[in-house]
Amino acid sequence: MQSIHSSPQEYKLSSSNASKTFSPNLLVITLNITQLCLA
Repeated sequence: MQSIHSSPQEYKLSSSNASKTFSPNLLVITLNITQLCLA
């Protein structure tokens, strides 16, 4: 039972870490796009 319970938690942790690392990259991309549009 513990192994079955631990894997979804690990999946949630990995997905949250992925979103945390992805969102700043997305912010930088949007800033670059707005700078290109303004320039």
